[in-house]
Amino acid sequence: MFIPRKYSHYIIDIPIVVIFYGAIFLTIYIYTFGLPGIFILDDIYNLETLNTYGGITNKATLMQFVFSNTSGPTGRPVAMLSFLLDDQYWPGSAATYKTTNILLHTFCGVLIFYLIYQICKILNLPDKKSQYLALAIMSLWLLHPFNVSTTLYVIQRMTILMTLFSLIAINYYIKLRMINLNRQWGKATFYTFIIISSGVLSVLSKENGVLLLLFILVIEFTILYYYPKTRLHDYWRLVFIVLPVLVITIYLISTLDITLDKYSNRNFTLIERLLTESRILLSYLGQIIIPRTAGTGLFHDSISVSTNLFMPLTTILSILIIVLLIFFAFQLRKRQPVYSFAVLWYFSAHILESTYIPLELYFEHRNYMAMIGPLYAMIYYITFAIPLVEKQRTKQVLMALPALIVVLFTTITYQSASLWGKPLSLFAIWAYENPKSIRSQLLYAKQLEGFGDYNQSINILLKTYSMYPGDVTLPLHIVDISCRHGVSLTIPIEKLMTINEHSVYRGSVMTPLKRIIKQ
Repeated sequence: MFIPRKYSHYIIDIPIVVIFYGAIFLTIYIYTFGLPGIFILDDIYNLETLNTYGGITNKATLMQFVFSNTSGPTGRPVAMLSFLLDDQYWPGSAATYKTTNILLHTFCGVLIFYLIYQICKILNLPDKKSQYLALAIMSLWLLHPFNVSTTLYVIQRMTILMTLFSLIAINYYIKLRMINLNRQWGKATFYTFIIISSGVLSVLSKENGVLLLLFILVIEFTILYYYPKTRLHDYWRLVFIVLPVLVITIYLISTLDITLDKYSNRNFTLIERLLTESRILLSYLGQIIIPRTAGTGLFHDSISVSTNLFMPLTTILSILIIVLLIFFAFQLRKRQPVYSFAVLWYFSAHILESTYIPLELYFEHRNYMAMIGPLYAMIYYITFAIPLVEKQRTKQVLMALPALIVVLFTTITYQSASLWGKPLSLFAIWAYENPKSIRSQLLYAKQLEGFGDYNQSINILLKTYSMYPGDVTLPLHIVDISCRHGVSLTIPIEKLMTINEHSVYRGSVMTPLKRIIKQ
């Protein structure tokens, strides 16, 4: 058990300042290698509406663009408004949008530094150690390879902004808990205003900003468990945290039928999704701790679905591991609050997008906020182990380990960011690593078409079509490319006449169909 001391202000020393800004500038520098990339997939779907009415030239077109998005229930107007910082017409420069994403990514890193610093101080860690721990977590998060596809995928600014505003709210909640509400009403009112307004902005950037409420409860349940509080703190939490959680829970339950109806558009059931996500959650966790270069990116639609507890066998094993992790998080919250914080933070971050909602099974950006907890626990326990080790050489290795991990992350992130700046190479790798993914093959084929390699483009689509003969989109793209570029038709036009209600339709079917009709 630990008893936290009263929170005190910090004193920054010069080495911390140098490393702090060094990490930020290194992040910006590495990500600049991804700037030459292009708009892809949902970028186009969401941003091409800039030109629906000839660009954003007046209040009417502004309101139309900001409030007409259909990506989520709220329309995500804050995120949509932010895109107007980069351009008011379509298509613009992808590099401009990506630059804004990179800057916002670094702002999130600064907020993570302050969050971890506050947590360390509450846990009675020495001031300098708290600063170095916060700096290590900030650096690891900023330079983590898992965040490349969030930062350089333009439309994921929605996730970045959601995280940014959530972190602001969480930091101010901790500040609120540090003050005496009975005596400091002015500060309490100001902090409350910041928390509520930041929370609203987070939700209007992306709907899972509501998880901010769970993050606060996790911190209260673990890190702040022993920190002194007044009855007013309890009342505040009841009104502004607990009651909103209950209201949102009731809303989600009341709309459950509508949500579950959407499974008709998926090739997996609710049970299959929940079973599969158990494996994916542990896969994410492995990637957070030990990232790899292969198998990353946007395309994971060919991932195998768990059909029952034992198919594949890793399903039941994953479920058991998750249950044990959460069980011990509750059991050890008093003695090991950092472990409990890390586990509960991670699973809270996934409680919407990785459970019952019929979204795609796997997306790296779901870990943008989630990885903060595991990264903190990893570095905390490495530093915690140093005084317990007797051998000097082992101590030196443990002391150098956080820096070595940063170097590893930086190297992999540099490789990934550089690939994002070379679309043809990037799409070729994605297609190679995901041969059964129709979308990855389509994206690579379209890129080859853009470079004038029409025959290779068609060959890739034909090969994919042979694996999915019931798909409608693939033959339409083949006919479209053949007709527009005068390539011999390699698929009988009569084949399109066999399309029926049992055929598989995908989101991109209308684009080639409209072009074929025009020709």
